Amino acid sequence: MWNVKILEHKSSQFHTNRLASKDQTAPPSG
Repeated sequence: MWNVKILEHKSSQFHTNRLASKDQTAPPSG
C-alpha cells in the first residue's frame, strides 16, 4: 500500500510541476 501513496505523491508533484512550467513557458521535467 505504501508504494501506492508514493505513486499518488509523484503524480501530484508531476501535475504541480506541469502547472508551474506552464506559467514559465518551460517544458515539464520528468
